[in-house]
Amino acid sequence: MRAKLDSRAVSSVFRRALPGDIPQILEIIKRAVEKMLSEGKCQWNENYPNAVHIKTDIENGEGFVIEINNKIEAYGAVSFDGEPFYDIIEEGEWLSNSSYAVIHRMAADTNSQFSGLGKLFIDYVKDHALQNDIHSIRLDTNYDNEIMLHLLEKSGFTFCGKVNYPKGSRLAFEKLF
Repeated sequence: MRAKLDSRAVSSVFRRALPGDIPQILEIIKRAVEKMLSEGKCQWNENYPNAVHIKTDIENGEGFVIEINNKIEAYGAVSFDGEPFYDIIEEGEWLSNSSYAVIHRMAADTNSQFSGLGKLFIDYVKDHALQNDIHSIRLDTNYDNEIMLHLLEKSGFTFCGKVNYPKGSRLAFEKLF
């Protein structure tokens, strides 16, 4: 049984990922991929995301983790440099034209005893963005990623349209704060 994450009762740390964190992060990613594939989802697979993506995120200062009781429970890449594929959005438009944080490769440990890690990760990104005078988060997800779609709705994101990657289109969302 997973306990609802209560930040008052559980001490969590949001920090930049370090090279030594890669094995734990890859385990989280591996379990997330296995879950997606077992459910017939097609956003992630055995080749994406992989160690090269995570290592690059960390080298670029964009890899972040949530640590609870000295154990990494969630990972995501957070960038303030924009996302080139977001320059063209179809069947809609972004809510703003200002700078934004973008989240990629976000995953919570499927073996975690805590629920609410995805929302907590987004809340931490929002706080981090505000410290950099940025008032928007954008991200995209696959049409069949019901867990992420539910999280985005629950977290106050607005569907803005579709963005196209070389391997297909994704649903695009933005949250202003």
